[in-house]
Amino acid sequence: QLMQITNSVPGTIYQFVFHKDRKVSMPFVNDRAYELLGFENEKMRDPEFLFSRIHPEDYAETMSSIQASNHDKASWGMEFRALNKNNEIVWIEGHSYGSADGDGNIVHNGVFLDITKQKKAEGALKISRQQYKHLTDNLPSVIFKYKINSDHTDKMLYVNDAVKEVFEVKAQDAIANVRLLWDKIHPEDLEAFVLKIQISRSEITTIKSELRIKFHDGRIKWVDIR
Repeated sequence: QLMQITNSVPGTIYQFVFHKDRKVSMPFVNDRAYELLGFENEKMRDPEFLFSRIHPEDYAETMSSIQASNHDKASWGMEFRALNKNNEIVWIEGHSYGSADGDGNIVHNGVFLDITKQKKAEGALKISRQQYKHLTDNLPSVIFKYKINSDHTDKMLYVNDAVKEVFEVKAQDAIANVRLLWDKIHPEDLEAFVLKIQISRSEITTIKSELRIKFHDGRIKWVDIR
């Protein structure tokens, strides 16, 4: 029953033993271990071979984290890259929990999960966001995403760098404190603009407004907000 359970899990279930003489052995991996890197299970039971497949750029940090967790009741968790049988990069998420046996050795039981697809998706999303940010930051207009909560508090979720040119407020400051933008609206235009927002909020309609923003030195700018 135990073998059926471990072999049905979509990951590599393993047992590492850190012996008191500093040797490391791997007495158990489940039958699906070969799926992780493409090597037969006999090789996957060899700690030295397994460690040698860690990506060179991740090797020192990964080994250091393993050594740091080499004591009783220690948990270990890390994401790192390894090289499979075809020398292709595989992203692995590892977790284990250590316990001392009666002979003074530390036994870690854990699982390795292949998260390569997830990492590729994250990478593609990051590139997409960078491209989008590059695009919006090079537009002469202020692009924004503004939220009004059910309790009537509000927040600027996103605004591009053009806000610094128009409102003379940095994007990160506007996101952290939307009041910095509200305080720039000319007092004579504020009431009408707030009313338009309230109507838009209740009827889910588009806001179209031309208003003035005023600076401390008396300068006025006209803006078209949609």
